[in-house]
Amino acid sequence: MAAETFLVTFNNYDAATIKTEYVLTGGSATAPTVPARDGYDFTGWDNSFDNVTADVTTTAQFAAKVYHTVRFLNWDTTVLKTQQVEHGTAASAPDVPTRDGYRFLGWDNTFTSVIADLDVTAQYEKLTYYTVTFKGWDSTVLKTESVVKGGDATAPTVPTRDGYKFKSWSPAVLTGIKADTIFTAQYEKIIVYHTVSFSDDDGYWYEEVTVEDGKAALAPLPLTKDGYVFDHWDTDFSNVTEDLSVTAVFRAALGHTVILIYSASGTLLQTIDRVLSATLRDSLDGELTFDFSTLAAKGTSVSVGCVAEYDGCYFNVVRVSKSISSGLMVTSVSCEHISYVLNDDRYKLDSFDYSGDPSTGLSNLLANTQFGVGDVEPTADITLKINQSCTLRAALMQLIALTGGEIEYSGSSINIRNHRGSTDKKQLLDSHNVTDVSVTYDSRSSSASYEIAFHKKADCSVGDEVQIVFSPLGVNTSTRIIALEYNPFYKYSIRVEVGDYKPTISDSLYSIEKSASENADSLSDMQSQYDEFSSSYDDFKSDYADFQDTYKEVQNIAVSDGNFTVTYVDGSMETFNYTVDSAGRMRSITRVV
Repeated sequence: MAAETFLVTFNNYDAATIKTEYVLTGGSATAPTVPARDGYDFTGWDNSFDNVTADVTTTAQFAAKVYHTVRFLNWDTTVLKTQQVEHGTAASAPDVPTRDGYRFLGWDNTFTSVIADLDVTAQYEKLTYYTVTFKGWDSTVLKTESVVKGGDATAPTVPTRDGYKFKSWSPAVLTGIKADTIFTAQYEKIIVYHTVSFSDDDGYWYEEVTVEDGKAALAPLPLTKDGYVFDHWDTDFSNVTEDLSVTAVFRAALGHTVILIYSASGTLLQTIDRVLSATLRDSLDGELTFDFSTLAAKGTSVSVGCVAEYDGCYFNVVRVSKSISSGLMVTSVSCEHISYVLNDDRYKLDSFDYSGDPSTGLSNLLANTQFGVGDVEPTADITLKINQSCTLRAALMQLIALTGGEIEYSGSSINIRNHRGSTDKKQLLDSHNVTDVSVTYDSRSSSASYEIAFHKKADCSVGDEVQIVFSPLGVNTSTRIIALEYNPFYKYSIRVEVGDYKPTISDSLYSIEKSASENADSLSDMQSQYDEFSSSYDDFKSDYADFQDTYKEVQNIAVSDGNFTVTYVDGSMETFNYTVDSAGRMRSITRVV
């Protein structure tokens, strides 16, 4: 049976047919576009044409439009504009009116969606003017103008000033004037710089520094020359007023150990080839100090601020004392490696942020110092972040620790080695070359120190991997030299510190702010840890008191064939006889009563 169809008729408000459509049983018709009707809005159809089951006639429905009157009034109620606005739509404002001595601020009512008759009145603000004065660096008045409140001042042409260049106006902001204001021209001095070129006398080395006019140049450390020592610079550079070329003058080196004393400007003042005592300390953690004493007659030119050179290493003289000992006038000198100057306030760091290869990071860190980048063996990328005030030397040691390397000094260059010293095991002690041995173990630093006197000079350096064997004391250990102390003028007595060395990475150079609740949690944890520590400390004090009753600290052990004498810190001494087997191992020890 064929499906039945029905007629759907769409009529306008005036019964005029807009569209007819046949629809199958249960189907829906498609409404036509309704013609516009002036003054009315189309609201829909009066009959449904969905699910049609019979002929349908539906008529378009309309509602009359609603209009509102909007009047725009001036401050004196003068009508500026009248407009009929359809309900819910926006009115359009007239041109902004002018009023002498006033500034138009806006309208007192909104008219973006009008739903009733509306009066909108113009709002004004009485104009206030301020006096703006521009002055030169010498208080000369350059310009005066009146500026309306909130307006912008217009600066005059900047006057020239010999030896200076214009920087800005003070105050710096010329906009939004809200009071009488005086602007003063700010200048900065034009700084003249000169280039000072330092070179050696044979042209193999060259370095330039930039110096402000009238200031002293900071001399670099000249490269070493085999068989020669640096003597002085051929040109004065303490007051640079033009570009200079300065040449290093060398002289033949003496055939024995000497200490060279230079002035701060690099002039050789004195050569010291005889000392009463000397101690050079070198360690893997970057410590490098040099102390010596000499007859006052040989140290006449030594003063704080001088530079001492020994074996190509440069030290700043930081302390000089003079005394009379056994009728002799003695000068005692304490020195620190020149890199310690990076502890000075002028090199303070407040922030540093670097990620990349160690060599570039070291170069960035040492920029604007007298130090350069030497050999950098670690290559793995590092990240160094600093946001806490610290010395540049502390930052330097942090960078080196992050590389896992070890610092080494070479003149004014900073090297970072993967491993200082020999990686091949060296036999440090043997009973045939040793005259005296003192061993001290320190649990606080997990290290042992050996003070050794030799029949002949020992071949050892900081960082060497060593095998320490001394049968009379039962010592046989593989370890590493982490520090050396010795007399450069008499290398038969050396104090050796050995142990495991790991660079220390500081966690105090970068701070992350925490919330109050996080800090409270941290304080709670700290209190708990403190309570545990307090209990452990009480136990420790009891154990330590028992230990003190039996412990005596050893100062020195003097070993000879068949016996050795122990000297304690309190001055007491004991002698012991010992026997050894054919392998040199100690078999028995007997105290001599």
